[in-house]
Amino acid sequence: MQVAIVHRDLLALAALRQLVRRRAGWHLAWSADRADTALARCRGEAPGMLLLGLDDGTDVDAVRALAGMAKCPVVLVVDSLETRREWVFDALGAGARDVVVMDHARALHEDDVRVFWKKLEAIAQAHGDGFAGEGGREPRALLAIGASSGGPRAVARLLQGLRPDLPASVVVVMHLEQRFAQGMADWLGRHATMPVLPASEGDAPRVGEVRLAATNDHLRLNARQRWSYSEEPIQCHYRPSVDVCFGSIAEHWPHQAIGVLLTGMGQDGARGLKVMRARGWLTIAQDEQSSDVYGMPKAAVALGAAARVLSLAEMPGVLNEVLAGFGEGVSHVAES
Repeated sequence: MQVAIVHRDLLALAALRQLVRRRAGWHLAWSADRADTALARCRGEAPGMLLLGLDDGTDVDAVRALAGMAKCPVVLVVDSLETRREWVFDALGAGARDVVVMDHARALHEDDVRVFWKKLEAIAQAHGDGFAGEGGREPRALLAIGASSGGPRAVARLLQGLRPDLPASVVVVMHLEQRFAQGMADWLGRHATMPVLPASEGDAPRVGEVRLAATNDHLRLNARQRWSYSEEPIQCHYRPSVDVCFGSIAEHWPHQAIGVLLTGMGQDGARGLKVMRARGWLTIAQDEQSSDVYGMPKAAVALGAAARVLSLAEMPGVLNEVLAGFGEGVSHVAES
């Protein structure tokens, strides 16, 4: 989805640009801080959606002109519906399709961002574009990564080496306290070639996105192929558990998948990786030499769960090749 942004407030403009650039499958076509500049850009570079900031200086006639010129949904962005209710109604009457609330003057929480994107995606679908970007396609494959001690560094290196255009979704499970999840997602996102977001209840795996288990409960893939959280099994002291996540993927994911178990203390992930291998999927464990703590990968190798044992440096090349093959309809199974 190609998105254009028009906003007189330069801070709001920058915040919206960053949000669009971080969203897989959505691309910034252009931005402008003046309506006349936007009209000129629409003539030559019509976007798939136009986000229009509505503030004290916005002329309803400008909304009408942009809606007529853009030939795409014009979505109003306001900092408050309460203080701008009359302008919103006038602008909707002038041709704007819908309105979203985004107050750039305060720090945005994950809930704000999630609501913002759900609204925009619904508008795109209603317009008939069906959210046509990469992020809206159903993944051909799911790459599941588990790690613990030494995991952040290893996961960052692995994500840094993955191609951003792979026809796959990625999920990462680490033994991580809930209060650190957003910060970890932000940190990994600065290293990864794809956006890294905390996994929220009800999210679906999407092409070109990395989802991070983000609560003290276990992350599962449910029968509807949506991420969900569960306290069970309560007796499992690894939280969130790699075994639980990998096992749920083996139970409910209908396409190809790859399981990767990285450095970590203990045995979590070994049984889940073995279940994934039993599905005929490729399973990989990190080797001892490149692991900070050779516990979880060692347990997987001892259990016969790992089809391949690779160094951290070798993994991105192998994963890029196999995952790209899924996009071409090539079938890859676990090596015996």
